[in-house]
Amino acid sequence: MAYRKKTEYYVNKTSDSGREKSGTKQPWWVIFWIGFLVVIIGLFAINQDAIIRTLQEAGYWGIPAEQQTRLPPSQSFSHESELIPELALNPEIPGTLDLPAVTDETYGTALDDAMFNEDLIQESSLLQISPPVTTPEYRERTLYFINVDMDGTIVRTRVNRSLPSTDTPLTDVLGALIAGPVPEEQRLGLISLIPEDTRIMSATIRGYTAYISFSEDFQYNIYGVEGYVGAVRQVVWTATEFPNVRDVQILIENRRLEFLGEGVWIGSPLSRAML
Repeated sequence: MAYRKKTEYYVNKTSDSGREKSGTKQPWWVIFWIGFLVVIIGLFAINQDAIIRTLQEAGYWGIPAEQQTRLPPSQSFSHESELIPELALNPEIPGTLDLPAVTDETYGTALDDAMFNEDLIQESSLLQISPPVTTPEYRERTLYFINVDMDGTIVRTRVNRSLPSTDTPLTDVLGALIAGPVPEEQRLGLISLIPEDTRIMSATIRGYTAYISFSEDFQYNIYGVEGYVGAVRQVVWTATEFPNVRDVQILIENRRLEFLGEGVWIGSPLSRAML
């Protein structure tokens, strides 16, 4: 009888212990992590589209990054407007553009327009390469040649020429004088006593004096004294037609000589009154 009671005591104790263990509460951290996972799954389900789009843009979902540059232009523009809305919303910001969407229907038309505009640009550039043709301005100039009368008298004769207007009018007029009379003037009996092959070395104006340097040929005149005097008169009277020239200093190879040929004075500036 005592053995039976002892056995029932151990059986009841064991069953009570099992009931206490089965009724014990779960630890708090298990409940926390279960709730955290539920929240994460719920957020992912709500924002699933945005998360997948972000991963695709970063190249971690679906489309590789190297294939994203091959998207059509229209997708590329919409993609940029989503990443940088200032391009579409604020076109006045410096350095930004309002990029329109390009569709397959307008792509061919835009390409044709670009080719047409390129042709226009090429034609305009070709037109700009050729400088515009301008008519040079001319001005009336006075030159002096020589006319010999029937009795051999040397007469100084005035001739008007239309010469191009340049920045060196004195040099231009003297060059035309040395070149001699034109055929129309020659038919009127005009000649020049300035020796052939004479060249102008320089021509400058200081104050009211023109300093004109001729080559060595100027001092060799086949007409003698009258030829020297006639050549000097042609130069002095032609140069003094300019209002700012009163006299002329004749130089030979930039050197001042006292006499020209057989006693013709050129050692000082010569005026019209001196000849």
